[in-house]
Amino acid sequence: KTVLSERHPDYATSLNNLAALYKSMGDAAKAEPLFVKAMEIRKSIHGERHPDYATSLNNLAALYESIGDTVKAEPLYLQALEIVKAALGERHPAYATSLNNLAGLYCSMDNAEKAEPLFLQALQIVNNVHGERHPEYASSLNNLAALYDSMDDAAKAEPLYLQALKISRDVLERTAMGQSERQQLAMGQMLRYQLDSYVSFTLQSSQFQPSAAKEVLRWKGATLVRQRAMRLVAKDPAIADRFRSLQQV
Repeated sequence: KTVLSERHPDYATSLNNLAALYKSMGDAAKAEPLFVKAMEIRKSIHGERHPDYATSLNNLAALYESIGDTVKAEPLYLQALEIVKAALGERHPAYATSLNNLAGLYCSMDNAEKAEPLFLQALQIVNNVHGERHPEYASSLNNLAALYDSMDDAAKAEPLYLQALKISRDVLERTAMGQSERQQLAMGQMLRYQLDSYVSFTLQSSQFQPSAAKEVLRWKGATLVRQRAMRLVAKDPAIADRFRSLQQV
């Protein structure tokens, strides 16, 4: 603020960060004015057709959604969606994110009819941009599975949950080589919500519980096995140097 003034984009970013902290603490009263101020700064700098303004709209909408104020959240999500569509097009990952945000709101409103086509559209965009091995694709699958779960459509939900879990396990496997053990654990924790979603789903029916037990064991054992193998390789003098070189690559 002192160096750049209150009309600088970096000041808006700092306001957003502080607001996000208060939101995570459940303090909407402190978060709201900061999100609003950041939004107004971005509007004055970039105008109402800029993706950064859409980001601020999404942030404020997410805050209202978190406190159950869907009446305030919906128009903000819709406005952000239209801005991103006009600025970046319907094939951009940011547009998929906006679709997911709006669909998630409709899920919280128990409006599956509106949510499903948005989730499907977002899934297709992510597939086209990133492919089926990307963590964003797994996240989109999990979103769609959760929707079908809420609709009591287990036949549609279960394969999507499992597909998302497989992709995430593969992502963890592929990225582990270039990560420290702490980074591996952190990434596993970040993606863990997908396993939790599936386990919660299976608790509703004994039919899927054996599958849930397998998925839990796969998840819990994978990081340990991977780290043990990497330690053994790193200690083998015949290949340790080569291993470290490949890690850096």
